[in-house]
Amino acid sequence: MKKAILLVFSFYLLVSFAACDKIEDDQHWVYSGVTAEWQDCKDDIPDIPRVMIEKYTGVRCVNCPKADTVLHEAMEKYPAQFIVVAIHAGVFSRPYGNDPSLSCPVAEEWHDYFGITAEPAGILMREKTSSGDWNIFTPIENFDNRIDEYLNTSREMALWAVRYDTGGYSYANIQIEYLKDVTEPLTLTVIAIEDNVKVTQESPNGHVEDYPENHVLRCAITDPWGMDVVADGKKGTKRQVTIPIELTNVSNKNSCCIVAFISEKESRRILNVDSFYL
Repeated sequence: MKKAILLVFSFYLLVSFAACDKIEDDQHWVYSGVTAEWQDCKDDIPDIPRVMIEKYTGVRCVNCPKADTVLHEAMEKYPAQFIVVAIHAGVFSRPYGNDPSLSCPVAEEWHDYFGITAEPAGILMREKTSSGDWNIFTPIENFDNRIDEYLNTSREMALWAVRYDTGGYSYANIQIEYLKDVTEPLTLTVIAIEDNVKVTQESPNGHVEDYPENHVLRCAITDPWGMDVVADGKKGTKRQVTIPIELTNVSNKNSCCIVAFISEKESRRILNVDSFYL
């Protein structure tokens, strides 16, 4: 664990489970996920800037291995500050032969919502351009300048996520602190990604068998668009929530990582992100 957590964690914590099933409503997916009670937090919360990229990819995408190389180099340069979520969706995600599909309903939902038309594609922190379009780029070349800009910009939110085990179950304890006054409603989204899922991947040199796909989005633990953050939004306010980790669609739990991020409810802009391995 990243740090010792002193929590009085007993039955007073009201944790409710909503069904993990999807309900189709007017051709849109309506999701449900775990919910939990927000509480005041007295712990010191480190102010660590982090950046998340959502990489839209697929096993039939010939240039996606090049993006994997670039992203791996960025992760080495910015350890613990650069988080990758690989989202397999669309026509390029159709598996070869008997390989398992790396897509999932959440991946397809996000893929369609952000209007991805070609892979590989990247979105940093769900940023928009000055014209209001999603700032989607092709991550096959070094983009350290984009990462540096986020890391050097003052943040509205500090976020810290750790694993908490009790009674044979695992939970994600998410702690936040407002570094500035924030008037927009915020949401917390928690997802699970998986490393080293070996499948056949297309490349410029043809099919590559047993290609290790990493950071693969497997499922959302909260609703994919997040659960409401219950707080007054004032600078200095600290809150925390502890939610059960319910995994679906994973191959190996020991290769999974939990990613938590805070975003604006309306704009989807991400304010900060953290992750931990199971």
